[in-house]
Amino acid sequence: MKPDPGVGSEYLRASAAPGARFLWGWGLGFAALALALLYPVLDGAFFADDWELYLARPASHIARAFLEVRPYETYRPLQLLLVATSQALVGYTTLPVHLLNLALHAGLALLVLRSLLSLGAPRLGAVLGGLYVSVSQLAASAVGGNDTISLTLSTLAGSSALLLLRPFAPQRAARPGLAALAFAVALFSKESSLGYLPLLALLAWRHGSGRAGGARKAALWSACFAAVALMYLALRACAGGAVPDLATGQQARLGANIPMNAALLGFAALVPLSTTRIFVGLSEHRWLWPLAGVLSWLALVAFLTRGMARAERPWLVAGFALASAVLLTPVLVLTHVSELYAYGVLPFTALLFGWSTGSLLSRSSGALERIGAMTFATLVLSANAWAARQDALGMARSGALAGALMPQVLERVRTLPPGGVAVLVDPPPRIPNYSVYQSSGFRGVLLSPRQILEMTGRADVQMLGVAAGEPLPKPCVGCVFLTLEPGNRVLPMP
Repeated sequence: MKPDPGVGSEYLRASAAPGARFLWGWGLGFAALALALLYPVLDGAFFADDWELYLARPASHIARAFLEVRPYETYRPLQLLLVATSQALVGYTTLPVHLLNLALHAGLALLVLRSLLSLGAPRLGAVLGGLYVSVSQLAASAVGGNDTISLTLSTLAGSSALLLLRPFAPQRAARPGLAALAFAVALFSKESSLGYLPLLALLAWRHGSGRAGGARKAALWSACFAAVALMYLALRACAGGAVPDLATGQQARLGANIPMNAALLGFAALVPLSTTRIFVGLSEHRWLWPLAGVLSWLALVAFLTRGMARAERPWLVAGFALASAVLLTPVLVLTHVSELYAYGVLPFTALLFGWSTGSLLSRSSGALERIGAMTFATLVLSANAWAARQDALGMARSGALAGALMPQVLERVRTLPPGGVAVLVDPPPRIPNYSVYQSSGFRGVLLSPRQILEMTGRADVQMLGVAAGEPLPKPCVGCVFLTLEPGNRVLPMP
């Protein structure tokens, strides 16, 4: 592949093989930066879906992790194994889980840096690509969640699998065995990693094209990756993993949800301004933040396109966009998606950002263009860092609220009559609810029947949540209506 025109061959060779000190130094720097931004949520309490991984007898889940579906009906045995081990060793503190997420996130930033160097990008561009990962606002929920090891581990492992097939350095020997192992780690971390399969097959054929015996090797590699996927699906079926029912459309369907999900995730993957401010503003019909978000998204797309044109690789913008769509295919059919899923394509975005910025800062660019590129890149990184910090603070507040409410709710649930239902009625919200970043009421403590059994020992009772303004269900025998009073006290409704 042609190197960046602004990079000389001697500089390219030096950049492509940095010393261990350079890589370790920046790896530690990326980790320290992410730690500084996300520190408020490192010991964040369980919230909402996190409670599915609150294990009453964690040691028992270690042995059967690969035979169990959790959280809910999802098959993510590596996450369950790691969480159960943490709880068995150190109890219910979330710090080990978040530190592991932080390390995986820093590893992803380092992987992007190494990939950019192998592309022939200047070291400054490679470092900026790693910095983009480190400060991304998508990292707040990925690192700060208590059930997101599945996401951080699958993204790092899946991206490593792609890189091991040498997509940017076909002259180097590929490592298909290691790629298959990394793909397996990604799959057994999160089911949506099936989206890596077509990308791995495509890279296998690309690597083998024009080589003696290349077609045979590519077919063998592709068969190996497919065998890994089939093994995962077989074990998932044996464990009882849920299969989305397209007929009912409750969890997944083929319709207008697909382009809408693609638009949401494409927007979240690139917009530098706070998605929390943007989507809350949209829900309240306050248009300043949504308008600013759209303009910032368009500006970043234009910046990436200009930078890749400068690097004489404009087609890579469309190529990475298509690869992102393929990777996200398993989640695009869902009826509801969270912006958190966009973390999976963060490496693609960071590669484009680092390469584009490095090209625009090369000596072949004019002085004004270099100043403009550095200014814009600084603004993008700063906006992401600010948004990540605000989201981390919001997640910490949501976790604190859930941690204060859950003991009170469990006390009420334990005392329900046989077959009883705890109806949790939200008071009017003080702030608009948005994902895990802004939360009020009982949203963070609603439990599934299985988790009620796990945490109370009772299989005969249920919880029912009623949002503020929704009609109350009819009174029934065994129903107890609860609400919140000032000071977050859980009390029976008058």
